[in-house]
Amino acid sequence: MFGKWILKICVSIVLFWIANVQAIPPGYYITDLGTLEGDFQSRAYGINDAGQVVGRSVPQGQDLGRAFLWESGTMTDLGTLGGDYSEAYDINNSGQVIGWAKNSSARSHAFLWENGTMTDLGTLGGDHSIAYGINNLGHIVGLAENSSARSHAFLWENGTMTDLGTLGGVHSIAYGINDACQVAGNSLVYTGISGQNSRAFLWESGTMNSIGTLGGDDSYGRGINNSGQIVGYSDIDGYPTYYHAFLWDNDQMIDLGTLGGRQFSKANAINDYGQVVGTSQETAFLWESGTIVNLNDLLIDGFGWTLYEATAINNSGQIVGYGEINGEEHGFLMTPIPEPSTLALTVYGACLLKKRKKIFVKS
Repeated sequence: MFGKWILKICVSIVLFWIANVQAIPPGYYITDLGTLEGDFQSRAYGINDAGQVVGRSVPQGQDLGRAFLWESGTMTDLGTLGGDYSEAYDINNSGQVIGWAKNSSARSHAFLWENGTMTDLGTLGGDHSIAYGINNLGHIVGLAENSSARSHAFLWENGTMTDLGTLGGVHSIAYGINDACQVAGNSLVYTGISGQNSRAFLWESGTMNSIGTLGGDDSYGRGINNSGQIVGYSDIDGYPTYYHAFLWDNDQMIDLGTLGGRQFSKANAINDYGQVVGTSQETAFLWESGTIVNLNDLLIDGFGWTLYEATAINNSGQIVGYGEINGEEHGFLMTPIPEPSTLALTVYGACLLKKRKKIFVKS
């Protein structure tokens, strides 16, 4: 009899939590990623589904630093291509890392790092290149100078760098690529009225198409998920100080708003569940299902932190970026606590297990 009452109580808790789950924002634990030994500041730029994080660590008094890989509390210097500096921007689920590094000629070249080895990806005929995104197949995108010293978006695959072209202007840049080899970025385009403006684009199967703006003159694509949803930011009325984060889905660009006021927000990344992260008014945000939330308000152990920008989110909902702690700028990793529905089902399962054990003993 007592066991039945316990089970009824558990069911009531489950139903209450599930009914109210949408009203309860998730909470996050935060991890200070620290810096490489002797450095002063760090920023985290990319994370994979295993929770490996990449970014840069910078010595005090300098603007440039070294690319790092952080895993299970340990930060590793990934080195350079022979020069002094490097930065890592993305990592896939195989642990391949991409970014840029100075070579022995002090030129910045895109790199692929894997298993302790950093490989120079070259350029499109010019001096410099930067890699910004990598998918789980090892395809890499970024920008590279051509022989005319113009920067074009590129796709690197199996040792070959391909120029993705532009929307008609002189420059383009690719930031994100999904596992279907769809690419997001932005390109200059001739408008005929105000000269050249920037347009966010979707590139696929050899064709680059503009995805429009939020009503202003310019837009910038930053991230893409495996459903082909693109995030970035766009000016909303032609004034360069009024930019809003957007989500582009099914040929529609949705304004994600800001954390207050109308001036500025920027979306950096989106995971396969449609969760978007970025910054608004120099404050890190999470956007999900129509709601934009200040990530500082979701920390359950974040005393002393001020989170400035969220740069990436994986499919477990872990978020990386950078903020200030104890007067220093450090990269962070935010890990969500279990959702209320998950906790409820766990309690329910425990109740059922306990009841079954009692039945087994009685029999």
